[in-house]
Amino acid sequence: MKQDALVLVDIQNIYFTEGSWKLEKEEEAAKSAKKILEYYRKENLPVIHVKHRFHPQGYQQTDEYLNAIHEMVAPQNGEIVVEKDFPNSFLRTELNKHLEELQIKSVTK
Repeated sequence: MKQDALVLVDIQNIYFTEGSWKLEKEEEAAKSAKKILEYYRKENLPVIHVKHRFHPQGYQQTDEYLNAIHEMVAPQNGEIVVEKDFPNSFLRTELNKHLEELQIKSVTK
């Protein structure tokens, strides 16, 4: 049987916070991601969260807050969190290693 995993990428507080990184319709996107996440959790399928390490200037919030995964899709125990420094989630991260260890054949992102 094909093993499937959900990979949630960059659903972080910085994109929900007023400033130069704020996205449009971020709440809608997070709600859609949450629905998919709930399905994967219910089916006990692997979930991997990928987050970028930001060091933004001009924000009142801490880097720790801005870099945190948004509460709507926050990781639960047993879910993998991969941190990245580049726009590519595979570049200098352990994402591929985790996918191989879990024998993932397809991903939903």
